[in-house]
Parts: sequence; C-alpha cells; structure tokens
Amino acid sequence: MEYFEESGLDYNALLESIRQKYGQHIHIMNRKKVMLGGILGFGKREGWCVTGYVSDSVFQPRTPETVPETLKKLSELLEKNDFSPSYIQRITSMLEKSSHEESLKSWGYVIKQTRDIICGDIKTYQSKNLFIPAITAVIGPSGVGKTTAVAKLAASWLKLGKRVGIISTDKYKIGAEAQITALASGMNIPVVSIGTPAGMRQQIEFWSSKADRIIVDTVGRNPRDSKALIGVGDILGGCGREVEKLLAVSATTKVSDLFEIIGQYNMLNFNAVICTKMDETYHAGNVISALQQTGKSLAYITVGQKITSGIESAKSDRVLEFLEGFDAV
Repeated sequence: MEYFEESGLDYNALLESIRQKYGQHIHIMNRKKVMLGGILGFGKREGWCVTGYVSDSVFQPRTPETVPETLKKLSELLEKNDFSPSYIQRITSMLEKSSHEESLKSWGYVIKQTRDIICGDIKTYQSKNLFIPAITAVIGPSGVGKTTAVAKLAASWLKLGKRVGIISTDKYKIGAEAQITALASGMNIPVVSIGTPAGMRQQIEFWSSKADRIIVDTVGRNPRDSKALIGVGDILGGCGREVEKLLAVSATTKVSDLFEIIGQYNMLNFNAVICTKMDETYHAGNVISALQQTGKSLAYITVGQKITSGIESAKSDRVLEFLEGFDAV
C-alpha cells in the first residue's frame, strides 16, 4: 500500500486533488481540521488534513516470462512472510533495476540484497527526552499488550538505576488499574490512577522531584473513534511538558489493520512504535511493510510475558530474525 497525508483548505477540492494524484483506489483513514498557511502565526486559515492509503488492487505485480526465477521465488517468500503487495513489488523492482542479469541468477545474491534493503527500511528510534522526569506515554488499541509493555519498560529503566513511577489513565477497562498495579508491585514501583488533565497535571507536579522516568499507561481506544483519541490527547496535554508517545501495536495484526491503526493514531503525533508479541510470529513482514510505508520508526520490540525481561531496543538485524527464510547467507 502507498500511504499518503495531504492538506487543503476545501475538503471536497482536497479529495479531488488526492484522486487526481493517487487515482480512484484510495481509502481515507482519517480527516481532521487544521490551521494552514500564514507567516509567523499570522494569516492562518482553517483547512483539512486527510490521511489514507492507495488500495493494493492498483499495484498488480507483473510476472512476465522475462522475470528471473529468483525474483519469482523471492516474491513468494515475501508474500509468505506477510509483506504487503506494494512492498513486494518495490523490492523486486529495485533488484531488477539495480542488479546485473547474471547476479539475479544467484539465490544467495538475491537474499543478501533483500536483507540489506529490508534492514535499511527499518528506521529505529532513540529517545530524545530532555526533561527530568522524562515522560513516556504508551498509546494504542485495546488488546495489543500496552500494559505489559509499560511494565517491561519500567523494569528495564529500574535496571539502569532510574527512579520510576507509573500513571494509569484507564478508568474504563474493568481491572485495568488492578492489572498494572499487580505488575508493578513486585518491582516496588508506585502506581497512581487519574482520569482528567487536571489530575495528570497534579501527579506530574507531585512526581517532579521523586522520579527520573514517568510512564503513562493510557486507555485502549478504537482507532476509528477520533473523539476518543482526542480525549487521550487531552489527558496527555495535562502533563504540561513534552511527552514521548509510543504507539503499541501487535506483531500478530494483519498489515491492512496496521496501516489503519498507524494512520488514525497519527493525530496524536506519536514519536515511534513499540511492536509487542514479536515471539508470536515468524512472519513479521506486516510490521516492516507498515513502518516503511508510513515512515514510522521502531523504538522497542517485546517478547514473552515475563515482566522483568523481554523488551529490547529495536535493531534492524534483530527484526529480521522474525522472518522465515531470510537467514544470513
């Protein structure tokens, strides 16, 4: 899929412009009102920002007789690993255009070049928090392992000698507060629960001299519920300072849903992605495709349910271990 984000003053004119630019096979994921134009903050006008993607139906891979057998085999392997059709087409086209005909006869060459391309596609993220305490919010839909990821993050920072506190904003899911409290209690990490921007502001002030890192466990929201996502942003706005936002997604989510989740949560201007449940898949092409085609970075991956371990800073060669048939040649 080809992902896009376009802005314009008139919504209907913007849609027509998008169709002219990307064709008729577009899927709109999110639209929001924004302020556009102006100089130094003056003269801005209300307009629209639209995000979406082009359906893979417009990207039909070509398989003429002239395509080398190695590239056909590669396409099948990439498809088996759940890469999106447009990502597969991009990889095979890059190899076909940049490689000598004789080189493409070697399967070892094709795999090595493909590994290099995929590694280059995986952008990793390093935290840029400058404030103490640094605040990291983990956002995302329900059921992706946000709360477990929060506990794993807390444990990893404890091991570095950091003073850690957890703030839960989930007042809706039954047992949510009890879950994070139970996970944190074994590590002697304090947990507080709030439900309003004012409550957030009060807790940040309270923890300002008592913690080096504050982790916010946010309520899981349906990515299609824009009003609910705005509510998440409002509560985080109560922090009154820069907040590092990490979007938690599950490695077991199909690629089309990953595109939609990332696109909808974009309205919260998140910094990077945490990919959970990586140990539950051997075909992580869905994650790689979605990250590359949306331009998002990967901050962490998580594996297993053990709280005191199983979270790693993202490294491209490590992600490749969750693909089948791409062992180093």
